[in-house]
Amino acid sequence: MKPECQLTVAPFYQCCCVCEYHKAVHYHCCTEPKPTLEEISKAKLTGSCVCSVRKGWACVVPESGVVYDNWGEHSCGCEMFKDIRK
Repeated sequence: MKPECQLTVAPFYQCCCVCEYHKAVHYHCCTEPKPTLEEISKAKLTGSCVCSVRKGWACVVPESGVVYDNWGEHSCGCEMFKDIRK
């Protein structure tokens, strides 16, 4: 089961969907690994560049310069949470 946003649920009251430091991570045409055919199909890729294909999420902490990769799309606890809806 996919975790859901915890913005209104105790004890976290946060969701990385609205976290300023929760960033999408994309493939790049000059690096490995390359996306699977399924990922390319989902991204509706029209050209040969794979840079628009998202491969996951990261939590980026600007004060320390640390990047936590393999972060969940709805995972609570991304450092430096800020509700950007305000």
